[in-house]
Amino acid sequence: TYINVTEKPARYRGWSLYFPDTNKESDLSYLSVCQLFESYFKRTKDLYDFSDIEHKQSFTINFDEILKDEGLK
Repeated sequence: TYINVTEKPARYRGWSLYFPDTNKESDLSYLSVCQLFESYFKRTKDLYDFSDIEHKQSFTINFDEILKDEGLK
């Protein structure tokens, strides 16, 4: 799988890897999911060490925290 650098909107370019079965041209519903997670990470930024994420190029999400989050319900 690769990241299509011409994909619009560029702001969520890498997220398309998480929605492989979605037609990005005709079904933009994946954008609302991206926006929900973006707002979640902004609200919970204290839970993550961004320098560690940048170094490892990955991070673990605590699904218990996500399930409790009012903004994602």
